[in-house]
Amino acid sequence: MRALFLLAFVTGCMGGAPREHAPEPPVAPAAPVVTPDAPTPVTTEPAAPEPAPAAPEPALVDPAAPAPVAPAAPAVALLASAPASLWACEKDSDCIVECDIPGNCCGAPCGCRTAVNRHVLAELKTQPWKKCTREEHHSQCPAVACAHEPATGARCSEGRCVAVTENFRDVYGLSSRVPEPALCVATVNSTLPGVTVDIPSPSCSMPVAAARAGQVLDYAIVVTEAPEKHVYDKVDAGGCKDPGASGLLFRQSVVKADDPDVAYGIFDTGLCAPGDRTSEVVVGTHPEKFTWKAVEWSGPSDFGNPEGAPFEPGRYEIRLVATGTVGGSPYRVEATLPITLVP
Repeated sequence: MRALFLLAFVTGCMGGAPREHAPEPPVAPAAPVVTPDAPTPVTTEPAAPEPAPAAPEPALVDPAAPAPVAPAAPAVALLASAPASLWACEKDSDCIVECDIPGNCCGAPCGCRTAVNRHVLAELKTQPWKKCTREEHHSQCPAVACAHEPATGARCSEGRCVAVTENFRDVYGLSSRVPEPALCVATVNSTLPGVTVDIPSPSCSMPVAAARAGQVLDYAIVVTEAPEKHVYDKVDAGGCKDPGASGLLFRQSVVKADDPDVAYGIFDTGLCAPGDRTSEVVVGTHPEKFTWKAVEWSGPSDFGNPEGAPFEPGRYEIRLVATGTVGGSPYRVEATLPITLVP
């Protein structure tokens, strides 16, 4: 019994709570080893970050205040009327029939009859124009009844562009201000007494396509007084042409009215042997003809020169010119026939 009690006591002592150990003393950090030549280490504390700036407080908007107005764009001047230069001209090719111009709000109810300078108009069309309104402009436009000859072109007369009709008169009937000879009636000037040129009045105009295909002009040299000691001038580069039955030799050509460099004429047929250029002028009426085409050409020369560019629609002149001397004094006989080539 005693033995059992002793065994129980020993077992209870071994299964009890463990004994508490005393805490170990703290270990001090080792001091840095400093060598004689080494610099003393410096400890740098990191800089504290700067505080972020405070966000601005939103401005208070008064709901009753008007909304801000954006600055207006600079104003662009609008053309309300055309400058005087729009009608100025130096030659026919400066002019064109056009009614879409500043200040013309009535349009062209009977067809455009306004002639202007094409170059000035092109510049004006690059600028802003004032728009027409019915209240301000259309109410001022007159009521018209269209009964007039329509304009078919424009020309330069006395420095101003004017529209013209098919018979080549000023569309506004300003013949007293714009004097011009009747179309299709030749103008003849002669310093040779007793000699003139008779050209029957042909059509006032012709299609340019028909003219390019070829035309024949019949005319007559009328001599009522025969001069003596007559010497004619050659009319072509090689001196190959001879006078006709009248004894006179005419240079025949068709030229553009405002650009004589655009021309048709037999001016060069090649080289010929020089000869005597004296001839007898014969009294009488001597028929002649001029065959021409609406193309640029000066003749075949010795090498078969080809025809050049075709004529464009516009105003042209048929010119017949004879020059020479009589008794040593120069003379000139010239006939000019205006003609219009239309599209």
